[in-house]
Amino acid sequence: MLLLYYGEDMYRDHTIAVVIPAYNEEKLIGKTISKVPSFVDKIIVVDDASVDRTGGVAYSFKSKFGDKLVVVRHRRNQGVGGAIATGYKIALKENADICVIMAGDAQMDPSHMPLLLDPIVEDKADYAKGNRLFSKKIGRMPKARRRGNAILTLLTKIASGYWDVIDPQNGYTAASRKVLETIYLDKIHKRYGYCNDILVKLNIYNFRVLDVTMPPLYGKEKSGIKIRSYTFKMSWLLTKCFFYRIRKKYGGLKFHPLILFFLIGLVLFILGLIEGIVTLYYRFSGISVSDGTMIFTSLMLVTGLQFLLFGLLFDMLSTRYGTERKTGEMSKATKSFHPTIVGLFRRLRSKHWNSSFHPLALLYGAGIVLSLCGLISGIDVVYSRISLGYVSVGSMLLTLLLIVMGVQSIFFAMLFEMELSRR
Repeated sequence: MLLLYYGEDMYRDHTIAVVIPAYNEEKLIGKTISKVPSFVDKIIVVDDASVDRTGGVAYSFKSKFGDKLVVVRHRRNQGVGGAIATGYKIALKENADICVIMAGDAQMDPSHMPLLLDPIVEDKADYAKGNRLFSKKIGRMPKARRRGNAILTLLTKIASGYWDVIDPQNGYTAASRKVLETIYLDKIHKRYGYCNDILVKLNIYNFRVLDVTMPPLYGKEKSGIKIRSYTFKMSWLLTKCFFYRIRKKYGGLKFHPLILFFLIGLVLFILGLIEGIVTLYYRFSGISVSDGTMIFTSLMLVTGLQFLLFGLLFDMLSTRYGTERKTGEMSKATKSFHPTIVGLFRRLRSKHWNSSFHPLALLYGAGIVLSLCGLISGIDVVYSRISLGYVSVGSMLLTLLLIVMGVQSIFFAMLFEMELSRR
């Protein structure tokens, strides 16, 4: 047995609350409540406007648990995410140090709860979640769920920035009080997908997230999720979450050069993709396409993809370094980085281009020279196009190459300088 006993009131001097979201779970809600470990200080059942006796069955346990059990009911169904947000708010009012989520369908084994609590108690994580995919008993999980979970795991890694997190659909989680006080609970996604959405919000504030391996548990419950439609809906949700996180974490007044990698990469990749589709259409229609056009299209696609991949790489490094240093707020470097041309040259001269010469000065210098050459070449291309009505493909390729290499050099220098300033 994994269940450890730490007294009747607290777990290792921490107040623990368990939130149980439930919708039409009259057959299993009693089993779930009765198996909550004795060290839990508050059991919060949120009846999400069930049409059966879920709330009544839960309330019948008041005679056993007394004030330790809180049962609330939504007048309108808000979805599992909405029910969890309600439970989190109550846990905060009850002064819980850690809040655990347990589904009302008895899928989550209470004996594994200490595995989620210990990393937070020992200050190794701010948010701990179950991971069924690394368990030796993964064969218990239906194949359809495993396939859908694998797809959503990859998409959630990209959207959330937590590349070490596996099995993001696992709702067996524990969150510290600091997490619940920081993220905006009313903005948590209301329906299925709330767990992925929470990970995205945690990353914005650099919270430490830890996976805890535990076996899957399936019994009499019947999942209301249709794997194919759910995977499609979640893919769209995660796409929106990715752009939301990038905008909130790196954009606006908190400007971080990483956002330029994503913006330029996305623009170039989309333009290259459109041009590529048009080129293929012409080819299959028997219309001749010049070699220069094909090279130009390929260059846009490759360059755009390169910008996006480098953006993902630095986003991953930023997440790793950010969670190692400070959680609960955005990194100081992200908040204070406001590049200006004058400030850039002053910093280069005083910090990197003197007796303590640093290679970053070369990277900045090369980027500035290449960008200026590309800008001059671009003006010449535009002038030739307007006055002569013709521009060679070679000139266009050279201009694009100069600008891309120059901008990349400057952005790389910015990112490396920011990483150096953090250490």
